[in-house]
Amino acid sequence: MFSQAELKQVEIKGHNVDPTAIQLAALVKNNHQRIRNYFDSVQTRVESGHLIAKLISAIGYSTDPDYETVEWACRRRLIGIGNAERLTSMGEYGKVFNGMFIEGQDEIISLVARPIDPELSFREYAPVRYLYHEYTNLNWQLGNGKPRGVSIIEINLVELLWQHVKAFAYYNRSNEVVTSPTYIWRHVISRMLPSYMDISLLNIHRFVAMGQDIETDQPLRTIPVPPLRDIAIRNATQTRQSLLTGNPIPGVVLAHIIQPFQFPLDGDRTAIDRIVHRDPGLTFQGSWHLTLVNWHWMLYCLQYNKGHMDAYLKDVSYEIGRYSDTKVLNKLPKAVYNHFRQTLIQPLLDHAEK
Repeated sequence: MFSQAELKQVEIKGHNVDPTAIQLAALVKNNHQRIRNYFDSVQTRVESGHLIAKLISAIGYSTDPDYETVEWACRRRLIGIGNAERLTSMGEYGKVFNGMFIEGQDEIISLVARPIDPELSFREYAPVRYLYHEYTNLNWQLGNGKPRGVSIIEINLVELLWQHVKAFAYYNRSNEVVTSPTYIWRHVISRMLPSYMDISLLNIHRFVAMGQDIETDQPLRTIPVPPLRDIAIRNATQTRQSLLTGNPIPGVVLAHIIQPFQFPLDGDRTAIDRIVHRDPGLTFQGSWHLTLVNWHWMLYCLQYNKGHMDAYLKDVSYEIGRYSDTKVLNKLPKAVYNHFRQTLIQPLLDHAEK
């Protein structure tokens, strides 16, 4: 459906950038460090017993471990921890959580143990990231006070533990006392915001293309943030007009949408980065949710099908049939199952059967 070779070719060819995209990227670039500095200093804390605290405490390691020790410990314990916490992982389909990161929000949370660059500052790691959600707010807040659909989140256990090791080595040297609940919000939860907001921007493009309403952002009252919503809507509207004049393939559609939040100094990031590819050796239990992520982006791309995407529809129909045979969605709560059937799978089938 999204071939890596085709996506790479689209990236090489480049894409058209609307002036509103340049303005949007500049606002993010010029404000991101100031806003990050604020989050790095706040005293907000998570509740005791939070999932992230459980994961950190589940790995036993020496007082001052090296990176290889941490990575090996995470890989060795991955299946056991995933099973114990009912996270989507190598040996567990997982359960649907509610309100772990956004109050009232249904969340599919996956756990992986993926190698990282151990030389980065602990502030640069983002061990928990959004793969998918249905919000559109660009105000540096997670959620908008109302649950929307089902979010899909990934936790990299290696990154989570190595960040923790490096962070507390830093705090011990600086003699600053930071409790674990404060640390988790300051350096783990707040670092979810870049991936969250990149998807929010993509969702604005999706909602504009599908004729859905975009809710008003509530301002972040603790620190000034740039007003991005109206610029993003103009960008999505003008991008839509541009795409409607052509006959694009899926990669071209996604390449027209900038993604400036996670890597604000890299101006070449686009929504192609939102496509998730299955790691070699990953079991179906640990990867079933990735298919849903990619299907959401495919459904968006099909809003611009003028013929060139017809070649993909047979594969989409076949993939849905094969996926349905696994009965994985039947393991979900009925409301979540119905949500995916009504808002994702049936609309995809409707496109395939045209």
